[in-house]
Amino acid sequence: MVFKVAKCFASKCTYRRFDRQPKKDPGTCPNCGAHLRYMVNWFYRFIHRGRTYLKSVAPQKAIAEAALAKKKLEIIEGRFLNKVPETRWDIAKEKFLAFVKTHNASGTYDMYALSLANMDRRFRGKTLNEITSEDLEQHIEERLDKGKVTNATINRDIASLKRLCSWATEQKPKLLESNPVENVKKLKESAGRDRFLSEDEIEDLLRECRTPYLRMIVMIALETGLRRDGCLKLQWRDIDTVNGWIHKAHTKGDKTVHIPLTPTLEAELQAYRARCVVMSRWVIPSLDDPNRPMRDDAGFGFNAACGRAGLRQNARDGKQHTDNFRFHDLRHTFASHFLLRGGDISTLSRILGHSTISMTARYGHINDEHMTRMMDKFDKGRR
Repeated sequence: MVFKVAKCFASKCTYRRFDRQPKKDPGTCPNCGAHLRYMVNWFYRFIHRGRTYLKSVAPQKAIAEAALAKKKLEIIEGRFLNKVPETRWDIAKEKFLAFVKTHNASGTYDMYALSLANMDRRFRGKTLNEITSEDLEQHIEERLDKGKVTNATINRDIASLKRLCSWATEQKPKLLESNPVENVKKLKESAGRDRFLSEDEIEDLLRECRTPYLRMIVMIALETGLRRDGCLKLQWRDIDTVNGWIHKAHTKGDKTVHIPLTPTLEAELQAYRARCVVMSRWVIPSLDDPNRPMRDDAGFGFNAACGRAGLRQNARDGKQHTDNFRFHDLRHTFASHFLLRGGDISTLSRILGHSTISMTARYGHINDEHMTRMMDKFDKGRR
């Protein structure tokens, strides 16, 4: 269609209205009450393959109608798509993953690769400009119908496709004119795990860490809150024993976290390094090659230690319960005990490397529960 745009020019007001039959007086803005004015040019707008095209043409309505008719003819004759970036899904995905592999952490690359692979069946054979928000919504419904994935997993699919399309619009030349899925909303996720160890459980676990490197990696996680990947890829050069800090590139972004080195961890590191037979730049080197860090998927005995410490219990079918203790819960343990021992949310957020303090707020209830327990003890202590 062709139309005039009635726009509010008041400061900070963005109201506008499309009028196919403009009036002499466009009236007042329903938001701020200011008088509306028509923009000089006529516009045309049309939808093709789920995408809206809008363009300012000329002050004459006839010229705008002629321009719209020309676009419709190009579509009918198959010439319009020659002017729209066309990149096949598989090629775009390959280029995007190559970009992520160069500019992001390995964990981020793995997440994008897995999520985009989940969408291969739906988008294989399509070009990026053929993908619509409806396609993504159908993918979400299909994943939900299977009932075998969580909302968090589906949200990673959504985020991955959004990022790919956003990246495609940023390339020169563009691989995609605009992001067709940017307005698709994520699903509501359940609250995250809050499993953390008590003081006694920490002692039990450390006692069952029967190799020096296993005890060391558990101690690093308990004393710094670093994630598994951050612990495994920690280098001796990241540890400033002179000033008492750990400076570690954050594994979920480009920034570096700065963590004060506790005397407990410093003593453990010194004792551990004195026992090292082969020197390596990695604190936890690979058992096969000291020039490499231990692989994230290596079985370095953590699960077995948890089992011996009573943190994992087998069900009757021989399988471990899904709510059993896992390595990432060491991060929760650090955060919880940091607050229980008088730390504050703001400082904890910086140590954990969270981008916003709202991500750290999930631990805020720890202090509430602690106060409740203390009040119970107070009440039971009455004579």
